Parts: sequence; C-alpha cells; structure tokens
Amino acid sequence: MPPDTGTLTVGDRLERIESLQNETLRKVNDLDARDRADLQRFAHHEARLSRLESSITWLGRMVAAAVFTAVLGAVLAGIGLGGT
Repeated sequence: MPPDTGTLTVGDRLERIESLQNETLRKVNDLDARDRADLQRFAHHEARLSRLESSITWLGRMVAAAVFTAVLGAVLAGIGLGGT
C-alpha cells in the first residue's frame, strides 16, 4: 500500500521522487558495472578455453602421428623393409 501523501507538498513529493530516482540510478549503474566486469571475466575465460582447446587439438595430432609412425614402422619391419 503506498504511503499517505496527502500531507506532503508538491515540492516534498518531487524531492521524494528525485531521491528514489537517484537511488534507482545508483543501483542500475552498480549492476551495469558488475555486468561489465562479468563480461570481461567471461572473455578472459573464453580466451583461455580457446588456447586449451587448441593445445589439446595439437596434442591429439601429435599422438596420432606417433601412432601412425609406429604402425608404419611395424608394417615395414614385418615385410622386410626395416633397417636390420
């Protein structure tokens, strides 16, 4: 239930409205600053995740190349094309 404003003058009502508006704007600005900080943190985490995914991709490629080389060496040694 809204407060009884019958005893307030127009000037007092305007002051109350301005005060509430200023308080609301402060809260909005505070939340906006928090959102910006969150977005910066998310961007940082996204960049780190991208680097990690790239590293894992290259590691997988190196493992696959090592396995392929080992299999190829075993096949060549099995058919007599090995060094000794």
